[in-house]
Amino acid sequence: ADRSFSTIGYERRYNPALQVDTREDFIREKVAEHHYQPPYFRRMEELNQEGPLHFDRLPLPAPIDATALAKAVDDGAQLVDLRSPEAFAGSHVPGSLALPADMIASFAGWFLDYDRDICLVADGEDQMTAAMGSLCRLGYDRVTGFLKGGIATWETAGHRFGTIPAVHAHELAEMAENPKPGQVLLDVRSVDEVEAARLPNTTHIYVGEVAARASELPRDAAITTFCASGKRALVAAAALKRCGFEDVSVCLGSMAAC
Repeated sequence: ADRSFSTIGYERRYNPALQVDTREDFIREKVAEHHYQPPYFRRMEELNQEGPLHFDRLPLPAPIDATALAKAVDDGAQLVDLRSPEAFAGSHVPGSLALPADMIASFAGWFLDYDRDICLVADGEDQMTAAMGSLCRLGYDRVTGFLKGGIATWETAGHRFGTIPAVHAHELAEMAENPKPGQVLLDVRSVDEVEAARLPNTTHIYVGEVAARASELPRDAAITTFCASGKRALVAAAALKRCGFEDVSVCLGSMAAC
């Protein structure tokens, strides 16, 4: 939900899980649910037993320039871009993960290793602070730096940058109705969302599993990712680019626009 608190009265009135008529119906619905288990759950089990990381205050990474960032990535650091999907699609550091600050809590645990350093690219301190709060709660304590001055400093330093082409919803619908050889429309929504409404001639892999299941996709295909709104689709597209796929595009607006 878009709120951090609730009341029993509110939930009894509006929570669909509490609108079920009988105990048997409730059990039937719960058994039929599909729940994904991201890799970070293993780390959470350890922290639940050992106790969480303790900080006197929220740690913030050190600012580093483009040269230092490039070296950190060459040395194995994981690069996370916290900006909006549209900003990332327009220009990003090659090999970086697209995890907007408000999506860190949901998806960082699918893509980030605990035993490697992490560097950040952000539009401002608010994005970075929000992301750090989520990363610390998830147990990531190796965030070592952020790109000082943002993506513009990477560009003006002369480094190569990547882009991800955007596909309009009308184009997505047309491609789904009239599929072409060598074209893959990749639906990265959850199973429940796909079962509720789907486009024809599409492939489904949940966004959190895209990197782990990348071998299931043809390397020479033109892949277009989509989800409910385009945000998870961009996360998946960036993950595919990081896995070495060249021809990747993203449908901004996705199923909502369709």
